[in-house]
Amino acid sequence: MLIRWTSVGRVIVAGAFAGLCLSAIAQTPKLKVRGTTQFIVGANLPWVNSAYGFDFGNNPLHPSWGIAYNSANVDSYFADMKNMNINVVRVWIMESLEGMTFDSNGNPNGLESTYLSNLDDMMTRANKYNLSIYFMVFNGDDVGTAWGQTLPSGAVIQNFLNSSSGITDVINNCIKPIASRYSGNSALFGFDLLNESNQGSDSGYYSWANMRAFGQQAATAIHSVASGAQVTMSTDWLQALDPANFAGSYGGLGFDLYDIHYYGDNPTLENTSSMAADKPVLLGEYGPTTKTDAGQNTDCSAILSQTAGYGYAGSLAWAYEYPGASDGFEMINSNGSWRPICDTIYDYVAALSTFSGSATVSPTSVNPGSAVTISASVTCNAARLSQGVYDLEIYNSSGTQVAQTYWTGIDYYKGGTTKETWKYTVPSNLPAGTYHVSIGIFGTNWTPLQFWVSSACTFTVK
Repeated sequence: MLIRWTSVGRVIVAGAFAGLCLSAIAQTPKLKVRGTTQFIVGANLPWVNSAYGFDFGNNPLHPSWGIAYNSANVDSYFADMKNMNINVVRVWIMESLEGMTFDSNGNPNGLESTYLSNLDDMMTRANKYNLSIYFMVFNGDDVGTAWGQTLPSGAVIQNFLNSSSGITDVINNCIKPIASRYSGNSALFGFDLLNESNQGSDSGYYSWANMRAFGQQAATAIHSVASGAQVTMSTDWLQALDPANFAGSYGGLGFDLYDIHYYGDNPTLENTSSMAADKPVLLGEYGPTTKTDAGQNTDCSAILSQTAGYGYAGSLAWAYEYPGASDGFEMINSNGSWRPICDTIYDYVAALSTFSGSATVSPTSVNPGSAVTISASVTCNAARLSQGVYDLEIYNSSGTQVAQTYWTGIDYYKGGTTKETWKYTVPSNLPAGTYHVSIGIFGTNWTPLQFWVSSACTFTVK
C-alpha cells in the first residue's frame, strides 16, 4: 500500500481495498485491446483445469494423457472474468510442446487440427465476452525439460533455440500459422514468445544471443501476417529494462511492449520513467508471498496503484486458475466464489470510469519568483459525488510535495465538468528541475480518495 503524506498532515491511500474505500489512480492507456487503446487490468489463465501441456492439444511426449479442453469451463471462466471488469487474459498455449507435430528427425512441422479447433473455440468465447487474449507461447524452462526428449516414435525433439534452422522451423510451422489464423480477430491481443525467457538462459538451456535471435525473427514473422498483434518476450529480471542493460536484453528486437514479472509482499515497482524502454511496459504476472486472502488483496491493491502511477501499461494477476485450485495464487475459491482480490479489481476498474481529468500549465518553463497558471478540468462520468474536495498538488522529480491548493464543498454530477485555475508563484529558493502537477478528487472531509492523476502536466524551473 502506498501512503503519501501531504503538507496538511492527512494520509491518502493510493490503491483500492475492497470493502474499505473505492479509489483509483488515473492512468494513460498505452496498448491496443480489441481495437482501442486501453489500460490493462487482467489475469493469467495459465493452463485450463490444471492440464499443463495438454489443455488444448495432445502432448506429443505423453499422447495417453489425451486433451483436457472443456469449452463449457472456458466459457464460465471468461464470463466470470468479464464480471470482474478484466479486459485481457494471458493464456499459455504451447507449453511442454502441446499441439505440435514433429517429423522423423524431431523437427516441428505443424500443429494438430484438434488443437487449432480448440483455440478457435477459446477465441470465439473471448469475443463473446469482449475479452482480449494474450498468447503465452513457450515456457523457457520447458526447453530443458521437454525439448530434447525422445518421442514415442523414437525421434529426439531438437532444441530449436540451439540452431538457426530450428528457430526457422518453429516460427514458420507453429507460431506464424497461429498469428495468421487470428490476424484481424478482435480477441487477439498479442504474443509473449517465451515466458520468463531469462530463466532458460540462466539454466543453460539456450544462449542469450540465440534467445534474442529467436525473439527478433519471431516478431518480424508475426508482424508480417498480423500487423496488429503486439509481440514481446517476458522476463522476471527486474533490471532488464534499466539503461545499462536494455540494449543487450530486450531492446532492438522489434517488440511492441516489454513484459516483466514481479512477486512478493509489499511490492515496490520501478518507475518506468527510470527505464530505457522505448515501448510500453506491462506487468505480465504478479502475486504475493503471503497467499492468504488479505496478503493477496494487499498485494493486488499496491500493484494496481503503482502500475497506474508509475507509467505501466497495466498488470495481469497470477492467476485465475479454476475452482478447486489450491496453490494460494488462485483468484477464486473452490466453490467458484470470489476471493477479495476479485472485488478489488472490480472496484478499481469501476472507479476509473467514474472520473476523468487533465491539466495544462502556462508557461511551461519559468524562473524562480515567476508565476505559472495551472488549469485543471475534471469530468464526472458516472454516479455523483456530493460535497467533494478538488485537490491540486505539485511534486518535484523525487516525489516530494512542494505546494498544494484545494476547493471543498463541490458537487459532481454525471456528465458535468468542473474546472479550476491555480496561479502558482514559484518560490525564489525552489531548485531548478521538473515539477509535476497532480489532480485529486476526494469525498467529504478528504475520504475516500475517488480519483488521482499523478502527473497531469509538468513545468520546468530554470
